[in-house]
Amino acid sequence: QKRIVYENSTYSANDANMEHQRSGLDWNLDNWIYMTYEPIRFRFANGILKADTMINGAGGQWGLTHDNYGRLFYSSAGGEVPIQRFQINPKYGSLDFKDQYDPEFVGVWPVISTPDVQGGLPRLRPDSTLNHFTASCGQSIFRGNALPADLIGDYLVCDPVGRIIRRAKLSNLKGKTVTKNAYDQQEFIASSDMNFRPVNTYTGPDGNLYIVDMHRGIIQQGNWTKPGSFLRKVIDRMGLAKNIGHGRIYRLVHDGYKSAPKPRMLEETPSRLVRYLDHPNGWWRDNAQKQIIVLGDKSVVPMLKQIVMGNRASLSAKPSHLARIHALWTLEGLNSINKDILLAAMDDSDAQVRKAAVWISENFIRSNDQQLLKKLASLTTDPSYDVRSQLLFSLSYNQGSMAQEISRKLISENQ
Repeated sequence: QKRIVYENSTYSANDANMEHQRSGLDWNLDNWIYMTYEPIRFRFANGILKADTMINGAGGQWGLTHDNYGRLFYSSAGGEVPIQRFQINPKYGSLDFKDQYDPEFVGVWPVISTPDVQGGLPRLRPDSTLNHFTASCGQSIFRGNALPADLIGDYLVCDPVGRIIRRAKLSNLKGKTVTKNAYDQQEFIASSDMNFRPVNTYTGPDGNLYIVDMHRGIIQQGNWTKPGSFLRKVIDRMGLAKNIGHGRIYRLVHDGYKSAPKPRMLEETPSRLVRYLDHPNGWWRDNAQKQIIVLGDKSVVPMLKQIVMGNRASLSAKPSHLARIHALWTLEGLNSINKDILLAAMDDSDAQVRKAAVWISENFIRSNDQQLLKKLASLTTDPSYDVRSQLLFSLSYNQGSMAQEISRKLISENQ
C-alpha cells in the first residue's frame, strides 16, 4: 500500500532530466533521512516519514553518502563537481571552500578514449581521454573491515563517462575537510571496457566494497542524444545503442578473504542489536541503530546509557568511541536522551563523542537550559576544531544573551 508522506507545490514531481530528480534517501547518523537537490529531509516517526524543510538544502545530484560521524557528501554531475557540500550539515546552510580540493582533483585519468562525452572536444585530452569529471555519481565512504585499513574512511565516486572510480583521501585541516586523489594522475579503478558504466559504490555487510555497473552502451539521457546531436553521431558510429539490459555487480575483495556471517537483523532482538553498535563494519552499526529505532523498543535504553558512559553493558569489551556515538544517537532516536547523559558525553575523551553530544543537545539549547549552556561555555576552549565548530552551529538555535555571548567568544577567539 502506498501513501503520500509529503507534498508541496514547490517541490512536486517533475519531468526534468534524471539528474534533476531527487535521489539519495540516506539515513544519516543523526536519524534524519537526507536526499539530493531539494531542501528537505525526512524522519521516521510513528510508522511514517515526517518532512522537515531546511534553510537552502544541500543540492547535489546522483548520489549521497555519509561517514562515521554523520558528515554528508554530495556531488554534482551537471556542475562537473565530484564532491561538494561536505563541510557542514545542510540544515545549517551551505558551505564550500575554494581550496577544499586542489584544481587537479577535478581532472580524471581514464585508460580508454572517451568519444561519447556531452562536452565534446573541450572535455578531451589530445589522446582522446576524458580530462574532467562530467558524470560524478554513486559516491560512498568506505567503512568496511575486510579490505586493507588504509581504505577505511576514503571517499569513492564514479564517473561512468570516463569509465573510472576515483578514490580520495580526506584530511581534517583545522576543522576544514580537504580531499586529494589517492594516486598521482591515476584512478582507483579504470576500465578499458567501453561498456563499463559504474554508477554506485557501497560498503557491504561482509565488509567488502560493492560496485554497481550499468554495463550499458549509452549513459546519457535522451535530451542529449537526439538525431543530429554530437553524441548521437558517436553512438551510431560505435554501435553503443546495441548494448542494453546487462548490468553487473562487482565485489572487491582482498587476498585471503574469508566469508563473513550474513546479517539477520530483522530477526534479532533489540538487546542483540545493541551489540552491533560496536561492530568494526559501519554497515552493521548503521543498520543496528536504524532497526532499534524502527522497533521503538525502549527496553534497551539502560544498556545504551551504559555504553555512552564507557561501560561494557552487553558488549564483549569496553565500548569504542564509535559505539558511544551510535549509542548516543540511538537514544536520541528513541526520544530517550536526557541532559545528564549529554553532560557526561561532553566530557568524553574522544572529540567526536563530544561533538555528537553538542549536536544532540540542540533541543536543550532551544529551551534555554542554563545548566547546559554553562557546560557549553566551557567547550569554547575545546582542543578540537570540530567540537568548537559544532558548538557555534548549535548555538544558532538560541538568540538569548548567554548563548550569543558564547558565540561571540567562539568567533573572537578563533579568527
